[in-house]
Amino acid sequence: MVKLLLPSISYQVPALSSNCENLTHLAQVMHMSHATGTLQIMRKTIYLTLFIFISIIATTSFLHNEEKGIIDEEISASLMKVLITRTNGASLQMSEVNAGQWDRLHIYPPYTTTAVLEKDFTSLPKSVVALGIDSRDDINLLIFSNGPIIKSAATVSRGIADFSLASRPMVMDRRDAIFTVQTQVGRTVLIHRQ
Repeated sequence: MVKLLLPSISYQVPALSSNCENLTHLAQVMHMSHATGTLQIMRKTIYLTLFIFISIIATTSFLHNEEKGIIDEEISASLMKVLITRTNGASLQMSEVNAGQWDRLHIYPPYTTTAVLEKDFTSLPKSVVALGIDSRDDINLLIFSNGPIIKSAATVSRGIADFSLASRPMVMDRRDAIFTVQTQVGRTVLIHRQ
């Protein structure tokens, strides 16, 4: 008996056998062993490639959605709905307008430069810059953040509400983001309670 050792198989063949069946079987086993090893390598390569591809797509999608999700048009609509229920002199808490996760409110008046925004936020999303607050006089920019991280941002038309006719940015904690509603000749002004 001759003992043949092949990778991951061991096969015993009668010495100098003229039996064709044994040799044919040995050839098939050797071929299957090689094919199985190659198949396993191919499977691992495919799984690794798929993992890398899916990771890239997930990361790109996450970053795109993070960037895109920062601008929240519902905030302006929510502010309008809340203002309809308020009379002159009434109180308004910004947590009623945006119940999301934030601990600071930043209010930027018209013509606030990008440099001012970049000073307040080390990572300023392009979508916020694209709002064009630096060249517009018809909107205020509200940014809701957790520390230095922007959670959401919205523009509020000055026709809906103006913020104390402020000429410089205001920053306040969530608990201090309380305003008094003042109706003045066809417009609403929100005056920060200090």
